[in-house]
Amino acid sequence: LGPLLFSLLLRRVIDGLKQRCPDLDLNVWFLDDGTLVGSRASLLVAVQFLMSPEVEAIGLHLNLSKCELWWPRGDAVFPEFPEEIQRNTGDGTNILKIPVGSEQFVVSELNKRVAKASAVLDKLHHLEDAHLEFTLLRACLGSCRLTYTLRGVVPSARIETALMEADGAVRRSLERI
Repeated sequence: LGPLLFSLLLRRVIDGLKQRCPDLDLNVWFLDDGTLVGSRASLLVAVQFLMSPEVEAIGLHLNLSKCELWWPRGDAVFPEFPEEIQRNTGDGTNILKIPVGSEQFVVSELNKRVAKASAVLDKLHHLEDAHLEFTLLRACLGSCRLTYTLRGVVPSARIETALMEADGAVRRSLERI
């Protein structure tokens, strides 16, 4: 019931954001992960509300070190926002672990995830239990992680190499099992 109760509490915060910042282009949440998109002025009002005593009174505290500002053109530093908030002036950012931005950024992030998954898959055989290895591969280490990432990636010929590498890593794991 924890996620349900948290969501009910968070609903009050989301309604408060809608009242104070009705012109936000995006105001979506997955439990404690929120994504806000809008003008600089609206985002500043939103951050100030999320740090307000009203929100803290219900037990929610904004962790500024986990917040990130991203401007697609990469030409802004956002001096009016708290210093603790990370500034991302690169070609892209990750929203709920989905890379968003230039094609180069998306491909780079996808390659990093494939390399990380391949490294884990290459160690799977050390468990020396074929049933356990197969269960882990099928349930969480195989294509599941990559599929999650790919759900928001725009198809591109440049991701084919990364997908072939991921497929090869899964295939090698299955062959070892």
